[in-house]
Amino acid sequence: MRKLISNSAWMAVLVAILIVIAMALNQNTASLYRVDRVIDGDTIIVDLDGNFEIVRLIGVDSPESVNPNLDLNTPEGLQASDYTKENLLNKKVRLETDIQERDKYGRLLAYVFIDEELFNAKIIMDGYGEVLIIPPNVKYENKIREAYYKKAK
Repeated sequence: MRKLISNSAWMAVLVAILIVIAMALNQNTASLYRVDRVIDGDTIIVDLDGNFEIVRLIGVDSPESVNPNLDLNTPEGLQASDYTKENLLNKKVRLETDIQERDKYGRLLAYVFIDEELFNAKIIMDGYGEVLIIPPNVKYENKIREAYYKKAK
């Protein structure tokens, strides 16, 4: 009788572990979307299952590169845009929103993860963007500021 209970307990643990793994795998693959186009260093277009959505990276401001006022566009802006293209174009990303989901222009505001790395922090750490925290979207503020301080060293 004792061995039967022990085997049942192990079986229950194994089933629970398999369920958790299956849920995690399903969550990660179900929420990956292809970056269809890069507008500039901090704005991309993502294919959300056939709906193309303009996504503005939360917490990041990169120099201008596509402003209609050409005087505002900079070589650094083109470098930031190229950096984002190199890292995100045609790649699968995971998007995570915060409290405010859209800006006044109707763009989706999101944190962008590629291979579970927060791209919003990476672009800053690699020197192609600056910190721009606009409450109430502060979920990853510490990681983004940390990236800035790592860049400064």
